[in-house]
Amino acid sequence: MNDELDTRIRAMLSAAVQDTPAAPDLPRPSAAGVRPRRPRRSLVWAGAALAAAAAAITAVVLVRDSDRRVRPADSTTTSTGSLPATRTWPADLTVVVVSDGGIDLVSPSGTGFVATHVDGGLQGDVAFQLPGGTIVSDEGLLDVGADGTALYSGERAGTRAVYEYPLGGARPDEPLMFPVEGEPTRLTYSADQIVGEGELFAGGRTPLRLTQDGQYDISTFLGAGVRPPLDDADEAPRLFSVSASGRTVAWVEGNGLVVSDGTEPRTVPIPDGARVVELDLADDYAAITRADAPGTILDLRTGASFPVPMAGRVTISMADPGDTTVPTTAPSGGTTTTSPAFEVPPLEDGFPTLVAGASGVHFVTAAMDLVWTTEPMAAAVQAPDGSVIVQRSTGVGGPGFHEMGDTAPLRIAEYGAEPVNLFDQLIPAGDVVAGWYTIHDAATVGGRPLLLLERQHDQSAGLESPQGELLTLDLDTGEMVTVLEDFGGWESGSSRLHLSETGLVVGERFDEAVRSFFAVALDGGWAPTAADLGVAASYGDCTDCPRAFTITRDGSRLAWLDGTSLHVVPTTGGDMHLTMDLGEAGIGVADLDLHGGYVVLTYGFAWQPEAPPAVVKILTTGEEYVLPGTAAVAVA
Repeated sequence: MNDELDTRIRAMLSAAVQDTPAAPDLPRPSAAGVRPRRPRRSLVWAGAALAAAAAAITAVVLVRDSDRRVRPADSTTTSTGSLPATRTWPADLTVVVVSDGGIDLVSPSGTGFVATHVDGGLQGDVAFQLPGGTIVSDEGLLDVGADGTALYSGERAGTRAVYEYPLGGARPDEPLMFPVEGEPTRLTYSADQIVGEGELFAGGRTPLRLTQDGQYDISTFLGAGVRPPLDDADEAPRLFSVSASGRTVAWVEGNGLVVSDGTEPRTVPIPDGARVVELDLADDYAAITRADAPGTILDLRTGASFPVPMAGRVTISMADPGDTTVPTTAPSGGTTTTSPAFEVPPLEDGFPTLVAGASGVHFVTAAMDLVWTTEPMAAAVQAPDGSVIVQRSTGVGGPGFHEMGDTAPLRIAEYGAEPVNLFDQLIPAGDVVAGWYTIHDAATVGGRPLLLLERQHDQSAGLESPQGELLTLDLDTGEMVTVLEDFGGWESGSSRLHLSETGLVVGERFDEAVRSFFAVALDGGWAPTAADLGVAASYGDCTDCPRAFTITRDGSRLAWLDGTSLHVVPTTGGDMHLTMDLGEAGIGVADLDLHGGYVVLTYGFAWQPEAPPAVVKILTTGEEYVLPGTAAVAVA
């Protein structure tokens, strides 16, 4: 079809939509869970033709004589506001996740969840759990209703088509829709209506809605301002879906989920909506599938969000919670991972992060980039009183690099203030020990504001050079306490170490090419070991070994990377072991900071001027934000 004809068709469609009269008030569909008996329909699909504008474009052939339709939506939408956090997995929520690893069932367990891996049985790229608890999958399966009726993708006469028939049944000769002006590409099923979208031969996309009595009616979308043909821009409406009951219709539009359930349409926020690739809908929840990242469940009643603990295609179970603990298709030998209270800390401030680099020191959130200083800095941490401790250079330098005095910690008391030598503020001049200093972290431990730092001595004597010390500095009194003697030294050292409010210090030590998990308690008490984490005592020179060990600020969780997978476990042990693939963001990470629902990834050490910029990755959505510096830490 040439460009001129395309233009004429688009103009025709635009005029038809503009001239469409307002949709009348129509009754809501039945909420029955069983599809009414009816003769098989054959709909000649006229693409984006509307009931009131069909004569201007093409014809819609209806084979039903019932006049039952779905009530249209009003033309206005309301917002539920920002996504609140939730701290428990809902007791009425079970989801099925399909990935390259197979099928996983995530169901409630106490105030947390239990993730059960179902070995085998996956066919196709999606699976559904039926009301009785059975999990089904099949090649070409698009959707399945509570009554066992399924929609399958297929082909007819060289074009895409959708077929409707019972699970396990024979494919009928005729598809659900005969394409005339386009092709149906994605449909979802309920006992009362079928909702989805298609592509027009003339270009663009259109929403589709067919009631089970054969009425083609997209007034729900028109009433909400959706006007076909639709383009492929990120903000354009897409993934039109219906819940299994038929009571709720929703679609993705930009960074929001527009929900129409017989009341005024409302918008539930979706972070990073452009990466949403699939939507599964229930009356109370929506399952968001993202490309190469874990999905999210949205509570349509409250706007709360729940991160899915693994990546993959997500669907909402139609079974009662009591039927989902052991799927009927699960063979013996399936593996189960359990979690205590499933916590998703709030992100109202948007991943607060402090980052240092060539452009200075920035405090970054989703809403701001506050520059504390424009002077280049190698490292920065936030002190418990809100001031910022920085360094112009870190660690051992020497001729051609930096001088010993360049490593002195500096305090920036408030935004825009000049950096002041911290030792000059806290320690009498005669008591300051000369050395190469590196700041690691700061936290309140036992009511004391402490800075964790290390001091190295002159290493010109090679192997005979003295080793350094790991220290804490009280930011109120100036008291300096030695945590470890003989720390670091010639061709040995550590990653950035992380100090928790419990007094545990966690990180990674290295001795030439050998790396190992490191943990120590400031009071000399218990500290976790590599065996407690289930990792080896040490590793040789490799890029995908367990590394970048860290601890949360409150000391409740340990985390590390293995390859590109993030591992999170309780510090004091337990059954919960959460893993999440960070994808390319997990490659080359030198330091990991875990805080709430996000991780901060630093890709180089402070002495590497060519290190890539640090990145924040939101665990609930998979969003990534490139930071304006190379060394970053999460801010509690």
